[in-house]
Amino acid sequence: MSDQIDSPSITMKLDPKQLTAFLAANSTGVGVLVCPGGGYSVMSISYEGFGPAEYLNTLGIDAWVLNYTTASIKAPPLYPTPMDEALAAIELIRNYILYTKRNTEPSYKFTRLTLIL
Repeated sequence: MSDQIDSPSITMKLDPKQLTAFLAANSTGVGVLVCPGGGYSVMSISYEGFGPAEYLNTLGIDAWVLNYTTASIKAPPLYPTPMDEALAAIELIRNYILYTKRNTEPSYKFTRLTLIL
């Protein structure tokens, strides 16, 4: 999958967290938020985030990979920070879907987009 985008990326700065969209070339309209594992201490974003997202794309499924807060970024207790970040990511994804449904011919086309939450 190419990291090249054909339009400006969208940037929102609430915290240094990232939500990366992997949009399927032949999307079925199904989407998944991928929260990579790592036991809240680290994150295996390549193997449990980007890899699965690219696989989902081969099935026509759009995927969004969330880089959320772990103990390596913030001292415990972490709750509810990672859950709040997942909820914020879901809201951003829903807003993106609503926007693209309203504007059937968006002025931008991309295969990968990174949002800074």
